[in-house]
Amino acid sequence: MSIKELLIPMTIALLITLGLQYYFGRQDAQKAANAGSEQMYEVKHDPAAVAPLVWTIDFAGAEKEKNHEAIATCVDTDYVRYTFTTAGAAITQMECKQWTHHAALLTALNARSDQEKALLVAFAEKTPYWYELVSQEQTADATILTYRSNLPGDGRIIKTFTVYRHMPKVDLTIALTMSPQTTYIKNMRIFYPSPATESESKLNDVRLFVNDTCSPDAVKLYGKLTEVVHKTWLQRTLFGVAAQFVVHAMVGDANTFVFRSAVNNVDDRYLLAQLEGAEVKESGTWRLSFYFGPKQLNVMQKVDKRLGDVLDYGMLAPFSRGMLAILNFFYRYVRNYGIAIILLTLLIKLLLLPLSIKGQRGMEKHGEFQRKMQYIKQKYRNDPERLKEEQTALLQQQGVGGMTGGCLPLLLQIPVFFALMRVLTNAFEMYDASFLWIPNLSAPDPWYILPILSGLSMLLVKPPSLGGAGSKSSSLPFSTYAWVLVIAAVSIRLSAGIALYIVVNQVLTVVQNRIFATKS
Repeated sequence: MSIKELLIPMTIALLITLGLQYYFGRQDAQKAANAGSEQMYEVKHDPAAVAPLVWTIDFAGAEKEKNHEAIATCVDTDYVRYTFTTAGAAITQMECKQWTHHAALLTALNARSDQEKALLVAFAEKTPYWYELVSQEQTADATILTYRSNLPGDGRIIKTFTVYRHMPKVDLTIALTMSPQTTYIKNMRIFYPSPATESESKLNDVRLFVNDTCSPDAVKLYGKLTEVVHKTWLQRTLFGVAAQFVVHAMVGDANTFVFRSAVNNVDDRYLLAQLEGAEVKESGTWRLSFYFGPKQLNVMQKVDKRLGDVLDYGMLAPFSRGMLAILNFFYRYVRNYGIAIILLTLLIKLLLLPLSIKGQRGMEKHGEFQRKMQYIKQKYRNDPERLKEEQTALLQQQGVGGMTGGCLPLLLQIPVFFALMRVLTNAFEMYDASFLWIPNLSAPDPWYILPILSGLSMLLVKPPSLGGAGSKSSSLPFSTYAWVLVIAAVSIRLSAGIALYIVVNQVLTVVQNRIFATKS
């Protein structure tokens, strides 16, 4: 084997590997450019806009006197199970439900400290810690919890949570009654953390998203901590943090409470979002809406259409959403997402079959052309003029269009592959979906069986021009073995669902080649 034969496939393999490594990064160059265009402070002449943010909370009475004990209240809905507490009148636990393939709960929030609770309301100082659960009402569509805490003098704060039964939406109404002794309130702040599940423990995987001021229905995503920490966004109506499977976001501000929004990495486990209101000068009532639930397209769009952009399918969104719909369609009949992936792969293969057959014929034609060209070169190697004439005649007779036709099905599968990868990696439907030995199709194969099979299956895929059925040669070029290593190495990092797609696609290609060779 020559040096050239060794270097070319290895160089191609290296470039492909580096390209996929870059793709798997958290942020591409375009998103970084968009993030850089966001103003850190949009109104620099407003002193309140550039004032330092306060992330600590001065709880009054937080010493937990003996006569106080936190009372927990569980509210069960179709999509999320919420647990509220009288200590701060906030949410301490959220568990998302995935009823499609099992009844397990995905814990999206489990507060281990006061500041990890969701929808805490803080004052500039002397924030009340203990609340009383005044009432708990049930309606046809919601559960309404009302908490109250008395302030010095005749002041009080009432927090009312409206928890919707058929969508993961929570409304928070804050009713503040001020007295001459409650001048310390200044700015009220609302806190909620990013989702923190066992499978989403990496802080770098959490993304911030806000609505665009120029186009309120559009959403901007930020993927790097350096782009969001200690920066503020003024007067937004959508402000949230998303992990792989769960979204926590403010989606509505009916009374224009929010003056500026920000996030901070309190520690390495989660981001803390803050909604800061304008200075409070008198009693008032404010109502905000929040989405705390699964990162699931049809569920998110029940609450706010803009949340669909959080899935971050990019330019491939139509493909990704279409394939997710087909996957869910198959699942309704087979009740297993592994089988649904196999059926989707078969469907894609059938749709591309006419092009694949045309491509194989083109590859065969191209292989025949190459053999004839090599024969001419050998026969007329000492007669340059005759060699040129014979080569020209061969080109006019057969042409070289077969190679392009053979590559077309492969090129068409590239957007399909990346669109499906987005779906199988981020869709909440894939969470904890098992198949055979695989406990979770959204995570890599723990036993590396599928990555190994995806590499080995490459050895079986031999187009006619490369020694396939009907060819006199049964040997494979070195580039094929290089591809085996690349595919196996890359598949280790892929979710088991996409690795399953690769294996099934390769097996179907082998079957297709055998059938084609038999008919030929």
